[in-house]
Amino acid sequence: MDDDPRNRTRFVNRLGTDLFLRIGVSLAEVCEGDLLSGLIWVTTAHLNVRHLNQPRVLNPLADEGLFPNYLRVAAPAYSVSKFLGLPRETVRRHLHRLVARGYCTLTEGEGFLVTREILSRPELVRMARMIEGEVDVLIGDMKSSNLL
Repeated sequence: MDDDPRNRTRFVNRLGTDLFLRIGVSLAEVCEGDLLSGLIWVTTAHLNVRHLNQPRVLNPLADEGLFPNYLRVAAPAYSVSKFLGLPRETVRRHLHRLVARGYCTLTEGEGFLVTREILSRPELVRMARMIEGEVDVLIGDMKSSNLL
């Protein structure tokens, strides 16, 4: 790769976009073809454990890669909508559909929780492994291009 920083930027953007699209397709498949529900679901799961993932290193509190439910913090629809920049009512409707499909639970305090048991479902384990493989490919592509 030549020394023009724009080439590096465009190449890394292409790799990132490819990864984003492959993950998006996988999320849509899990959520019955609904990419927005998938995005809302993964954001909810992220917000549930965000406090446990700082700094961005492996956390010894995770058992088999998953945090116990008692450490998870339920995410209100407002928090999910604010994080994504989407209308709260849109997010709320999608979250209630996800609850009906068994992809998250609604707590007494009106927060949404993606539990360890949900994340252990076979289709979600497959998706997690697919994402891991895709990230490995991305890292390999960056290494072979002398970017890492």
